[in-house]
Amino acid sequence: MIVQPLSRWTTRVGLSISGVVGLASLTHAQVKVGLQSSTATFSQSVYGPPSLTPDLAIDGDTTSDVNGWAILENNLTTTSQTAAWEFTSDLDPSQLLVKLYCNHKSTPKTLLGRFRISVCRSDRAYFADGLFWDGDVTTNWIALTPTSITLPSGMTSTILSDGSVLVGGTIPKQATYEINFDACVEKMTGIRLEAIEDPSLPGNGPGTASNGNFLVNEIEVFRTPIITASSSDVAPDPFDFVTITAWGGHPRGAGYLVLESIDGVPMFSMLDQGIFSDIELYAVGDTIPPELTGLTLQFRVWGACDATGKLVPSDPVVVTIS
Repeated sequence: MIVQPLSRWTTRVGLSISGVVGLASLTHAQVKVGLQSSTATFSQSVYGPPSLTPDLAIDGDTTSDVNGWAILENNLTTTSQTAAWEFTSDLDPSQLLVKLYCNHKSTPKTLLGRFRISVCRSDRAYFADGLFWDGDVTTNWIALTPTSITLPSGMTSTILSDGSVLVGGTIPKQATYEINFDACVEKMTGIRLEAIEDPSLPGNGPGTASNGNFLVNEIEVFRTPIITASSSDVAPDPFDFVTITAWGGHPRGAGYLVLESIDGVPMFSMLDQGIFSDIELYAVGDTIPPELTGLTLQFRVWGACDATGKLVPSDPVVVTIS
């Protein structure tokens, strides 16, 4: 019997042998997410037409020179601005990949300098009103902290305490950013991109151009669904090899119990939702099948909220079957 205290969480989950073996061999398909109802607090119209508005950042054109969302004001200055889009359909908990294309050619190095990505669960009637100037981007946003960031060679990225990303290093003429997130949020309805001023950037940013501007030619969002696994989801098997039991409670509510990896292979498979405290793993049966002996499983609970309401994970629980 193995007991690992988490001090917050309670539920009971059963997995069959075939369930765990099946999870170990699952490949999760990455799906592109539809975006609509482009909205921004400000969009560039100087030097237009065309105005550089957020609807141009979801038109499928990642390479055209003057196409996308930018924020240079008529007096040739820039300030922090925000754009938001609705998802065309609700998203369940997912691993998200956000790709930002900054491919302005006539003015090179017009990239995002500091930015933050958030999602929401709000009714679509209450945000993203489709206006490109003074648009409604206010709702209960959940800021996502990146799990990994891929940038062109020579560029650097720093994840700041508020979840925003600050780029640096050698700034190339054009760039594509790939940012990964674990979004353990149910029924996500929209995404927000904040462009944030920073004193380390030219012109105080939020872009890397000399005047602080940027041009996001395109934003793309891809999701890898988190698989929900239970004994009812897999082929019948007479032997339940592991049961997860917990006691107690946590006043801030529910979280997601996630199987993160099997023998180091990432799974990020949601097993159950509840209020957890301690986790106890034990076999139900006389013996552990030899094909499972030595498997190492890592669990974590997502969903506890910190003082700002941000979702945070528990410490990992690592168990070797023996």
